[in-house]
Amino acid sequence: MNNYNPHTSDTVDMIRWIQEMKGESSDRPFRDMQEKLADELMTALEENDMEDVAELCAPNVRLIGSLEDHGQIFEGLDEIRGYCKQYDGHAYELTTIVDRYRVTRIIEFHAKNRSQLTAIILDMNDDCKFVRIEIRPLGPNKPAELNKPSVIPFWIDNSL
Repeated sequence: MNNYNPHTSDTVDMIRWIQEMKGESSDRPFRDMQEKLADELMTALEENDMEDVAELCAPNVRLIGSLEDHGQIFEGLDEIRGYCKQYDGHAYELTTIVDRYRVTRIIEFHAKNRSQLTAIILDMNDDCKFVRIEIRPLGPNKPAELNKPSVIPFWIDNSL
C-alpha cells in the first residue's frame, strides 16, 4: 500500500491517477517527439531553412516577435522568412519544457555582440504542426561575447 495521501483510499488515488493519465497528462508519451520537432523548428528558423519550416508548421503559422507595439506579428511563411532574415544570430538553448502541445524553450540569443535571455513559446495543433511561435524577452539586451553563453544550461526530463 503506497498511499501518500492520508485523506483518501488507494482506490480513490488509483481513480484520480487514471483520470489524470487519460486527461491533462495524456500527452506524456509524445513529449519527447514534440521536443524533437521543436529542436528541428528552431534549427530551421536559425538557418532560415523555410522548406523545413513549412514541413513543421501549419500554413497559417503566426510568429509574435513582440507584443509591446504593433507591427511585430508575422503570419505565414513569407512574413516569417522576412523576420528570420532581419534577426540573424545564434540561439543557445538553456532548457526546454514540454507540456500539452506547448514547448517552451529558454534560450540566450546572440547577434552582433549583443545577447538577450529569451523564452520561445511554440504551440502545436493536434497534428503536431506548429501554429504559434512567440518570442518573449526575459531580460535586457546586453553586450556579450560571441559564441559564449553567459548562463549555464540545465536539462529537464520531459518524459516524466
